[in-house]
Amino acid sequence: GEGDYLISLPTDRDYALKAVDADLEIAGTKLHVEYASSRSESLASFVSLDGGLSFAEISTADEANGRAFSVDGETNLSDQLKLKAYYRETGKGFSTPATLAQQGTRKTGIEAHYEIDATTNLRASFDTNKLIDDGNAVSRAENGAQKTVATAVSLSKSFGETVVVSGEIQNQTTEMRYREYDSEQNDNATLAAAQVSIDPTDEVSLYVRQQLTLKGERNHQTTAGMDLDVRDDFSLNVERAMGNRGNALNLGMRGRIDESTTVFGGAGFADEEDSGEETTNIIGVSRKLREGLELAVQQENQSSADRAIKANVMLLEGSYKGLTTNLGYEKGRVEYLNGSDLWRHALTVGLMYERPEKLRLRTDLEYRLDDGVENLRQINARIKGLYKASREWQVFNALEASVSKRCGLDGTLERYQELTLGAAYRPVAHDRLNLMGKYVMQKEVRNAAQINAEGIDQGIGHVFALDVVYDLNEQWTLTEKGALRYAREEVAGLAPVSTTTWLWGNRVDYLFTDKWGIAWEYRILRVVEARDLKQGIMLEVHRKLGENFIVGFGYDFCDFSDDLTDMDYTAKGPFIRVDCILYDGMQLW
Repeated sequence: GEGDYLISLPTDRDYALKAVDADLEIAGTKLHVEYASSRSESLASFVSLDGGLSFAEISTADEANGRAFSVDGETNLSDQLKLKAYYRETGKGFSTPATLAQQGTRKTGIEAHYEIDATTNLRASFDTNKLIDDGNAVSRAENGAQKTVATAVSLSKSFGETVVVSGEIQNQTTEMRYREYDSEQNDNATLAAAQVSIDPTDEVSLYVRQQLTLKGERNHQTTAGMDLDVRDDFSLNVERAMGNRGNALNLGMRGRIDESTTVFGGAGFADEEDSGEETTNIIGVSRKLREGLELAVQQENQSSADRAIKANVMLLEGSYKGLTTNLGYEKGRVEYLNGSDLWRHALTVGLMYERPEKLRLRTDLEYRLDDGVENLRQINARIKGLYKASREWQVFNALEASVSKRCGLDGTLERYQELTLGAAYRPVAHDRLNLMGKYVMQKEVRNAAQINAEGIDQGIGHVFALDVVYDLNEQWTLTEKGALRYAREEVAGLAPVSTTTWLWGNRVDYLFTDKWGIAWEYRILRVVEARDLKQGIMLEVHRKLGENFIVGFGYDFCDFSDDLTDMDYTAKGPFIRVDCILYDGMQLW
C-alpha cells in the first residue's frame, strides 16, 4: 500500500487544507481511500466550463469549514465476475478550486462486469448523485437536480480480433429538477446506444456510434471516429459528432520526436444549440532533459463570438540522490462572472528531501500576481518535516504562512500563519504504550475590508493536545485524549475577547478477529467563558489492511470535532478514518 499526507494548498486568501489518502491491495481487493478537511476565509475559486481555458470567480463564504471523503474499491469474486464500487461525499463548506463542482454532493455507485465467455462481456451499473443542503451554484448547474439516479446495462461481443459490437440501455431519473439548468445531466430519459468498432489493421481503428432517445427529450447523436498510428512514434485521432442539439469535430495528435521528447496537440470545433460556435486548440511538448530531469510546456487557446483566451503552463521537475525539486509557471486569463477579467501569473517552487527511515522534509513556495479589476499579490509558503530520532522517538513539525495584498484604494493586507510542533514516543521496553503530543499556533490578521462574518479582524490561537494509547492485550486498546485551546480574538471597536476550550475523549477498541474491529468513543467539549458543555459518542467499524493500514468507517453523533485547531460544529454524520505507517517505518501524521 501507499499513502500521502498533505497539510496545505495554494489559494487566493487565508486557507488551510489537511488531507490523507491511501492505496491498498489485499488478497486481490484494491482500495483507494481519501479524507480531507479545509478551512477558508473568503476563498476565491475559479471555475471553468470550457476545459480550463477561461475561468470565472466564485467566492466561498467567510469562515467556510468542511470535510470530504471517498472510498473506491474493486474485487474479483471469481475469474468471470468483477465488482467495483465507490462512495464520495464532499461537504458544502469543503473548499478547494478542484472540487468546486462537487461541493455539497454525495455520490455512490456500483458496477459489475461479467465475462460470459471469451468473446462476450456483460456490464451493469447503478449510480446516484445527491446534493447536500442544496449544494452551491456550480454543483447545482453540474447536477441539474437535487438527486439523479442512473441505471445502465451493456453487452459487448467480439468477432475475431478485428470487430467488436456493443449495445447499451441507460435510464436516468431526477428528483427536484432545476429548470434553470437545462442539460443532459437533469433529463428524465431512457437512451439506447450501439457501437461498432473495427480494427482493419494494427495501425487503424474505426468506430461508429449511434444514440437514440427512447423516452424523454429528444437527444439523438451519431458519432464516427478514427485512431491512426501513422508510425510507431506518431498517432492521430479524429472524431465527428452530429445531433439535434449541435455538432462537433475534434482532432488530436501525439508524437515522439526522439527518446526524450514528446509533442501533443488537439483542436476542437463546436456549434452547440445553446452556446453557439467555439474553437479550441491545445499544443504542448515534454522533454526529458537528462536522467531525473523533465520539462513540460503547454499552451491552450479558445475563441468564440465574444472572447479570445490564452493560457500557458510550464513545469520543470528533477530528482537526485533523495532530493526532488519542481518549478512551475502559469500565465492565463481569468474571466469573472460579472464580465470583468484579469491576467494571472503564478510561480511555484517545491523541494523535498528524504533519508529512508530517518528524515523527510518538504518545502513549497508560491508567488501569485493578479492584474485586473483588483490587483492582488500573494505569497504562500509551507514547510513540513518528520525526523525519527531513535526507535522510540519521532519528531514532526509544520509551518505555513501566507500574505495577500490587494494593491488598490483600500490596500487590503491579509496574513495567516500556522506552526505545528509534535513528538511521538513508544518505549521499546513497554511497546504497549504509545504517547503523542502536539502544539499548534494559528494566527491571522485582516484589514477591515476582509473582516469575516463574526466581525473578527485578527486572532491567535494556541492548542495543546496529548494522546495516550495503551494495548491491554491483543484484542483491547484504550485511548485517552486531552486538548486545550486558548484563543484571543479582536473585533474592531471592541475589547479583545479570550476563550478557553477543553476537550476530553475516551476511546475503546476491540478486535474480534485479527483483521476486523469495532470502536466506541465518548467526548466532552467545554467552553469555559460561555459555561457551555457539549458531549456525544462515536461508533466505528475498522479493518486492518496489511501491516501498515487501518481503515475505519463509522458515524459521529457529536456535533463538534475532536480537533481543536478546527472548531467545527458540523462534524455529525458518517466519516472515514485512515491510520497509516509509512513504508520506512515512520508514522504518517
